[in-house]
Amino acid sequence: GAWKYFVDSVAKTGWFYDTNYKAWYLLDYTDGHMLVGWQYDKNYKSWFYLTGNGAMKVGWFYDKDYRAWFYLTGNGEMKIGWLYDNIYKAWFYLSGNGEMLIGNRSIGGKIYTFKGNGEWVS
Repeated sequence: GAWKYFVDSVAKTGWFYDTNYKAWYLLDYTDGHMLVGWQYDKNYKSWFYLTGNGAMKVGWFYDKDYRAWFYLTGNGEMKIGWLYDNIYKAWFYLSGNGEMLIGNRSIGGKIYTFKGNGEWVS
């Protein structure tokens, strides 16, 4: 069975914030079942990652299936392009599919070098 959240006997759909777990969940827009894994939300035109219990992930995330690092903003949206991380005090570049670049890579016709952790070498 699928997990659903009901309000007045009607399954809720879309984004839902659970105050008990202090987490956002995405409930299928059609029937309200809880979604997990990578999900593209047409309303936000962005990818989100929902953990096995459905909670929206934020921050750095290593996906074992893709064997790559991704960054999910405070809104949960998958970041694409340049990202300055205040914790690492470094720039990173996340490709069009969200994966962090490493090694020598061409961006806009210019070659950039990234360390093994994805940090840009200036």
